[in-house]
Amino acid sequence: YNFSMLFTQVEFASKVLPLTNILLGTVPTSVIYILLQNPQLQEGAEITHAVMSVTNPVYGLPGVILMMMSKGEMSLLGHLMSPTASPLYGSIILCVVLTTN
Repeated sequence: YNFSMLFTQVEFASKVLPLTNILLGTVPTSVIYILLQNPQLQEGAEITHAVMSVTNPVYGLPGVILMMMSKGEMSLLGHLMSPTASPLYGSIILCVVLTTN
């Protein structure tokens, strides 16, 4: 919603906003997936995951799924208490911040 205020024409916004949503959801997830493949870069992937969790509102679901796949079998409570769930908690913070316009 906040991003849509940058556009003066509805037609242009309806063309650009879906593409930005795809990019904001796909690019960070792909980068983190590539970083997770290299054992030496896993710490960087976890840091990037944490940053995306509190800065990117579109990253939530793909980020959780990606990190759940990388962590392997865990209980629900284990996933919720691990950094895997940080997009879930980050989305709550983002909702509060982005709606205070």
